[in-house]
Amino acid sequence: WGPGLDRQPMEIDVVAESDDGTALLLGEACWTRGNTSASLAAELRRKAEVFPLTGGRSIHFGLWLARPARVGGMHTFTPRAVLRALR
Repeated sequence: WGPGLDRQPMEIDVVAESDDGTALLLGEACWTRGNTSASLAAELRRKAEVFPLTGGRSIHFGLWLARPARVGGMHTFTPRAVLRALR
């Protein structure tokens, strides 16, 4: 949480850096059924453009959603997939 390069307040739910520091994972979590995955993806891409810590790193995107969805260029995760990965 904090200002983006455009000085506007920004919130990104998931930010993770790779072990070697060359890549970032940026993600949003939304369990509300009313939001569309396409609008969440567009908003996340917009946030990535003004995220101050990208520094030339490769950016990977993820959406944590209540229901399965296909969104181009985004990895999507459902509660079932997350729990399966934790077993």
